Amino acid sequence: MATPTPRYLLLRTGNIITSSLPPPTSTSTTSTELLTTLLTSLQHARTHSPTSWVQLTSTGTLIAPSTLSPSPPSLNESRDAYDLTVKLFYLPNVPVEDRNQHTLGAVEMACEALGVQRLDLLNVSFPGVGFDAEDEVHRKDTASSSSSSISDAEQEVDEETKSFLTTYPTLESLVHSQTISKIGLSEFGSSRLSQLLRGLGFSPDATTTTTATPPRVRPSVVQINVRDCCVVPRELIQYSKREGIQLLTHNDSAEVLTQEGLQGVVEESGVLEGFETTSRRKVVPLWVVKYTAVVRDRSVVENKGYVISF
Repeated sequence: MATPTPRYLLLRTGNIITSSLPPPTSTSTTSTELLTTLLTSLQHARTHSPTSWVQLTSTGTLIAPSTLSPSPPSLNESRDAYDLTVKLFYLPNVPVEDRNQHTLGAVEMACEALGVQRLDLLNVSFPGVGFDAEDEVHRKDTASSSSSSISDAEQEVDEETKSFLTTYPTLESLVHSQTISKIGLSEFGSSRLSQLLRGLGFSPDATTTTTATPPRVRPSVVQINVRDCCVVPRELIQYSKREGIQLLTHNDSAEVLTQEGLQGVVEESGVLEGFETTSRRKVVPLWVVKYTAVVRDRSVVENKGYVISF
């Protein structure tokens, strides 16, 4: 008799730096790297551990591969020798209210993959949020023209920012629990940043703090994709500096994982074979997390991998 269908699935690549895959090329995209390494990891696990390559937990979550190498996962040097960064991609068509649970699960999986209890930086990427340098200048001009008639205190946050604020307390809770040290935001220009900071209760003055309990946590980092933008707008540089936020760049794919891409991996790997379902059932990705461990004094990436949930 077939085993009941799992409620959730967690697929893991393990450390792709030490895998047998060829190194990514300069033209490789995050999406391609994710799908290629994920399928290879699953196929390798199935070949070498055909009877134990997947694990179904008591809560109905299927984890594949069931173990990572080394087992248990660990870093080669002491924890403080590394910068440990995690980027969490919230995916489209997933309810905003589910992001809190997804965040906690994703961070837990990243910590398990690295064999640690604390991360230095958690970057979050919201679906549908993209940085546009020209739009950045336009928003600055619009804001300047309206600032004389509407004060910061009178401006209300927009609907997009309200959705961010639904998720943000979970990020803050991870800082307060010392699971992460800093919060990062992906693709936020000065307009989105100012809206978010206002919604969190911070004034435009970077030295002003809120009186909330527990205290609110400012974002420490903003990532923008410069694949199609060679020069970071001066307006964003100045705004980030004024607000005490570090500005970084990245080249992650705008669409890190599609339903079609995940469907292909599920079918080709056979990860759902033996369950009360077929490998052709529609799969809906919930989130993707990318983690990296960089040796500080050498700037060498020792560990890098992905975990996806659906």
